[in-house]
Amino acid sequence: MASTPTGLHLLAAPQHPELMEAMSPDLYGKLLAFLGRFYHVIMLDLGTGLTDPLAKFALGRADQAVVVSKPGYVTMSIVLDALDYVWDCLGGHHMTMALNQVPKTADVRSLEAKLRGHSLSCQITIPQEQRLDDMLNDGTYVCEQLPRPTRLSIKNLALAVTDQLV
Repeated sequence: MASTPTGLHLLAAPQHPELMEAMSPDLYGKLLAFLGRFYHVIMLDLGTGLTDPLAKFALGRADQAVVVSKPGYVTMSIVLDALDYVWDCLGGHHMTMALNQVPKTADVRSLEAKLRGHSLSCQITIPQEQRLDDMLNDGTYVCEQLPRPTRLSIKNLALAVTDQLV
């Protein structure tokens, strides 16, 4: 368990593929039950394998999901197809869409129009920002050091997620 300067606690998945392969939905359930004794909010990063047994287990137990995608055509086509699947797995719980690393020159109106056809609680656009990429890669993330538009987008995403907890 690692702790960030903001107090966020992080527990990474096993780094060795054979250990991760041994993780079953039953073991994840036991881990979540244990962590639930100490934490009221537990966030899981499911990656891209939505039909993986662990991802299906997590989505089935989740109160909400945040789907993160870059705005590229191919990526968004796949994500748009997956949104209904995620919604069904959530059993109608909250789902937030975060368009990440959106270039300043991008016209996201057509994407936003396509997203309106899905059962999203909220949609947030996070602008492309090299400083954010560098901070995340270096493990030196400090929100206050980002430009105002990026900072506001990230804070709006956090607010959208926390608003749906109540």
